[in-house]
Amino acid sequence: MKNTKLLSRVVVTIIAILLLTLICGCSDADSDNLKGTEESLDVNLNYSIVNENGNHYFVFNDPDLYAPLTIPDEFNISVMAPVAKFDSIGELVSRVKKGTLTEEQKRAVAQFDKDEEGRIQVCNIDKMYQPKLPKGCDITNVFWYGKYYTSELNMQNAKAGYVGVLTKDLYEQAISRDNADVFDNPLITVTRTEEDADGRKITHYSTSAGNFKRVEYKYSDGNRTLLIVEKYRLNINTTSTTNILYESLTVSESIPASIFIYGEENGSYFEVSSFEFTEAPTDDWALSFGIIKYVETEKS
Repeated sequence: MKNTKLLSRVVVTIIAILLLTLICGCSDADSDNLKGTEESLDVNLNYSIVNENGNHYFVFNDPDLYAPLTIPDEFNISVMAPVAKFDSIGELVSRVKKGTLTEEQKRAVAQFDKDEEGRIQVCNIDKMYQPKLPKGCDITNVFWYGKYYTSELNMQNAKAGYVGVLTKDLYEQAISRDNADVFDNPLITVTRTEEDADGRKITHYSTSAGNFKRVEYKYSDGNRTLLIVEKYRLNINTTSTTNILYESLTVSESIPASIFIYGEENGSYFEVSSFEFTEAPTDDWALSFGIIKYVETEKS
C-alpha cells in the first residue's frame, strides 16, 4: 500500500512537471559589464535581476514559492527543458520588467538551468535582440530559456523554423554539433566530398535511412559573418522500418530538407534552423538573416 501511495504521488508530480514545460526555446546572452538590470524593473516585483560582473541572475524574493518539483532518481525519468512562452520579444521584456509574468512563466523560470552556485542565470533584459528576416518570414512566438531565447518562424517556403540569439559558447557548441552529426557519427558513412566552382564544400553521405547531401559555405559583409549549411534528402530507404514516418518528407536534389545558418553580427550570435522546404530558396533569402538590438516602444 505504501508503495502504491508513493507511486501515485510520483505520477502526480510528473504530470505537474510536464504541464509546466513546453518544447521550444529562447535566447540571448550578453557579457557586457552593465549597470544592474534591477534598476529598470518595477519596484513592486516579487523577484529581482542582479548584475554581477556582466552576468545577470534572476532571484525570487521567496525561493521556495516556485521551487521546482523533483522526481526520485530511481524512476529514471527525464523531463523536457523548461521554457517560458511569449507572443513577442516585446511581451517578454515588458512582463519581466513590470512583474506581470504568469504563474506558469514564473515556474518555468524557476526551473531554468542554474550555475554551479545554484543561481538562475538569464540574459540581459535591457539589451535584447530581435531577428532581421527575409521577405515572407515573420515571428509567431518567442520562447525564453534563461540565457538565450528563440523565435518561432512562419515561412512561406518552409514548414517550420526558428531563430535564436545565443551566447558565444552555445553558438560554438551548435556548430560543433552540426559537424559531429555527420563527420563523427558512427551511423553515417561519408561517400564523397568535393568543392564546387563557388567554393562550397559538398559532402555526400548515407545512412540506413537513405542517401543525403550536405552543402556548406560562408558569407561575410564586414559586420556580419554567416556559416550556411544546407542538407538534402537524395532518396529514402522506404523498406527501412525507421523511415515509415519519412515517406511524405522532402526528397530532392535541388530543394533542401533543412537549412541551418550560424551567424555573428557586431559581436552577437544567432542560429537559424528551417525545415522541410517546399521550394528552393535563393541565396538572398539566406543572406537576409541577421539580428539587431530590440528597441522598446510604448505598445511593447
